[in-house]
Amino acid sequence: MESIVYPTLKFRQAMLYKISHLAESIDVRASQVEAAIPGLIERAIVAALARI
Repeated sequence: MESIVYPTLKFRQAMLYKISHLAESIDVRASQVEAAIPGLIERAIVAALARI
């Protein structure tokens, strides 16, 4: 019968810290993408209208 290994408190804290840091990084990147979208749309419209 295999024994179950439970993560130590320090290990769990480290994993929570890493997950928290990853979530913050994703949030920052999402904010940057959201800020860039209006400019991308405007450039696409200008480029499309320039051909007319």
